[in-house]
Amino acid sequence: MNTLDLRTCSVTPSRHIAGIAPLLLSLVVSQAYAIDHKVTGANGAVGAPGTAATPHGGKGGNALDLTHTLLTSGTPGRLFLTGGNGGDGGIGLPPVPDPTSPDCGFGGCQYGFGGLGGNGGNGAAALGRSTALSVTGAIGAEANVVGGNGGHVGAGEQFAFGTDPALSNGGAGGNASSFASGTAVSGAVSARAYATGGNGGDSVVMGAGRGGDGGQATARASAYSATGNVSVLAQATGGNGGSANNFNAPAGAGAAVSLQNMVAGATSGVLSLLQHAIGGNGGAAAFNGYGGVAQLPVPPTNNAGGNAVSTLALKDSQAGALKAGVTAKGGNAGGYTEAAAPAAGSGRAELYLTSTRAGADVDGSVKASGGDVTGWIFRVNGGDAGAATAIAKLAGKAAVTGSAEALGGQNGGAAGAGATGLLTIDAGGLATGTVRAVGGEMGGPRHSWEYGDGDASATLELVGAGASGASYARGGNANSSVNVATTGARAVNVESRAIAGLGDNSSSRGHYGAATARTVVNAGSAGGTAAVTAGAYAIGSGASQSAFADLRIDAGGDITGTAQAEGGVFYYFYTESGRAEANASGVTSGAHDVTLTAIARNTFTPQPNQNIYSPAAASAYGASGSGVVSVAAQALSGMNYSTSPYLSAARAVAQTSSLGGVSNASAKASGEQMSALAIATAVGAKGTPVAFYANVGGGYAHGTAVASSRFDAAGFALAAGDGAVGDNQLFSYAGAAPAGGAAALGVGAAVAAAMPELYGVGMQGASGGDDPSQPSPALGSNSNSFHFVSAVDQHLLIAFLAAGGTGFDTLDLSISSGGNLLFSRSFTSLSDANRFFNGGVLDLGWFGAGEQDIYVSSSLAGAAYGYAFNYVLGGGPVGYGTPTGGPGASAVPEASSWMMMMIGLGGMAIVARRRKAVGARA
Repeated sequence: MNTLDLRTCSVTPSRHIAGIAPLLLSLVVSQAYAIDHKVTGANGAVGAPGTAATPHGGKGGNALDLTHTLLTSGTPGRLFLTGGNGGDGGIGLPPVPDPTSPDCGFGGCQYGFGGLGGNGGNGAAALGRSTALSVTGAIGAEANVVGGNGGHVGAGEQFAFGTDPALSNGGAGGNASSFASGTAVSGAVSARAYATGGNGGDSVVMGAGRGGDGGQATARASAYSATGNVSVLAQATGGNGGSANNFNAPAGAGAAVSLQNMVAGATSGVLSLLQHAIGGNGGAAAFNGYGGVAQLPVPPTNNAGGNAVSTLALKDSQAGALKAGVTAKGGNAGGYTEAAAPAAGSGRAELYLTSTRAGADVDGSVKASGGDVTGWIFRVNGGDAGAATAIAKLAGKAAVTGSAEALGGQNGGAAGAGATGLLTIDAGGLATGTVRAVGGEMGGPRHSWEYGDGDASATLELVGAGASGASYARGGNANSSVNVATTGARAVNVESRAIAGLGDNSSSRGHYGAATARTVVNAGSAGGTAAVTAGAYAIGSGASQSAFADLRIDAGGDITGTAQAEGGVFYYFYTESGRAEANASGVTSGAHDVTLTAIARNTFTPQPNQNIYSPAAASAYGASGSGVVSVAAQALSGMNYSTSPYLSAARAVAQTSSLGGVSNASAKASGEQMSALAIATAVGAKGTPVAFYANVGGGYAHGTAVASSRFDAAGFALAAGDGAVGDNQLFSYAGAAPAGGAAALGVGAAVAAAMPELYGVGMQGASGGDDPSQPSPALGSNSNSFHFVSAVDQHLLIAFLAAGGTGFDTLDLSISSGGNLLFSRSFTSLSDANRFFNGGVLDLGWFGAGEQDIYVSSSLAGAAYGYAFNYVLGGGPVGYGTPTGGPGASAVPEASSWMMMMIGLGGMAIVARRRKAVGARA
């Protein structure tokens, strides 16, 4: 072995050393200034040239392995250790003239084959250690170790096909191992270890050989201090594969790297740990050779290597703050030509970090990247790009912050690479986290509708006293989810986003997929009063691909939320876009407010006069005690008169359960078959439950339904369409009457006297244009329903206040209580309708005290039409004129089927009860 003379700092070889034995260096330093120590090993010898007896060049010499240790005391020290390169292969014997050639006498002698270039020698392995000690001050230790590169193939005969595959190979890169440690009694301390494997040698001439494989790498670091801050880093990078330049000869493989718990430390101060694994890149190849693959296991004939795995697990009870970061990057596949099919390396990063010390914040991050498929014609029959997986689970008794990012490799020849990100946080304080997952875009001639971009999945789970964060996924199929559970009063602000497809959104190029986004928040358990802001957003891509957005919130404070879904679209031969569905629900208590929006749409016009649509459904539900609940649902599926109809359905339900609460619901829908339903339930001014329903439905139309437990002058006003040709519009409003009573609505004195009690107001309307491309006659229906409790036996009356419009073919009106029809009339004349609806009054008959359900509906038909009317529903002991129900009119003993439909759609426990009929009174 080698020894080091510290007095002269010279290396004295032992007489027992052999030419291939390792070289061992050791240095101990104790000085008052920083130490940078650099050591480079000797290169291997060049191989012997070819001879007549042995035409191929000789193998290059292997470089000597190298080991070195640096020790410092009281002074930071850095070690730079580089292994020697392998010797290049010897030159092959040049071609010589063939004297037997018939043309030799005329100066055209043919040449016989010469010799191949010799194999490159292997690069040196390098092992380096750096250790630093300090009693009073800060200290640091760093080790940088690089393995030697493999030797290149020597020059030699060109186009020597079918020769020995054991010849003309590039040398393997040398392995690298790095260790760093630091110890300080009271000061700050750092330890950093870097290791890089040597690159494989190239086989650049036309021989039978392959490129050399990259060298392996490993790194480990640790640091300790009683009270000072501690910083530790370990990074290992695999060597790259050497290139190849021969028919059917593979390039060298990039080296795989795996690090598991290769950083460690302890202190009562701040502890910071970083661990990075980087896979080596595959070598490039020419002709029918293969680029270096980056994938384990490593059969040499399969050119494997380049995966990166980095895993760290730590549970700490000492550090005042705990920080950690883990990354993994898979190696890229080498460049290649049409017949090649290398695969890039995957990346996997995992972090499990826990602090059990009270008051100690925790911060952790992971990032994983798959290797790309590269090369000057990388889009030709390429192999798979590298998948990416990033997982982090963090826990602490104070604030915990984290992130996870996964990026799939790009340009996979058969399909895009997948990406998965997962972050779980359990915090005693605020939990803050972000997750991002992006799948790889596909490449190659299979870049078509038969194959897709890589899928992406992002999941965020937060538990704490408050929460903030986001989850983002984009890929062929994209799935994003957020789950939150908090206690206390700290705010929650989270969202999930999923976007399907990459590139130009064209299914013909593989950019298609479905998208799902889910956000679930539970902030109301254990008496929590946190305000919550949350969202879920999903966008589908490509042919008929769906989008689903789901938002669910349970809180004890104010709620604001949005769920939005957009179905995928397609440019070519598909006749429909993707289904879209959005659901938003939020439940709180006390005087807290709820504001929710759900939007589902898939309308898209790829070319003029060509519409492509699919079903859309939106649902919004909000509930509170005595707060203000405002919910809105929009479902937009559009209209395409040349294809089969698609359904668009919107449902909005607002509910308050205590006196003083206000419920507002709005539902909008458009489609070839559409329906919109708005429900508002509350506790009325007299402490009894009230419910207001507004519903519209029809074909080839846009509908708006609004319900409110508080009088809304804008909703009560006569609706008018925008006048667009062929734009059928339906309107329905149901809500509470104004506080000023009938007089506030301009009702005449006689009518106002007949209805001292007001139970609600309504408006119904429709408008349309004469468009020859749509079905004729157009048809639309509107309805309102009022659920209330009458304290005494009385007459129920409806007073129509105002009406107007351009006309219709037919207008049908019906009024019922439960399943009992009280009044119906059909109008075919605009003037007759105006006389009826402008000031007309209907006495619905004598009703017994108790719960009541009154249903008012209308329908209009016509190629071109427009009409609207509004009214007020009330009651009193006197009556007005002749009751429409005749003597003895009363409610029926069971709820109508329509009301049961309302119950099913609204998800509300409103049950129409049997009411006792009372005989008609004069």
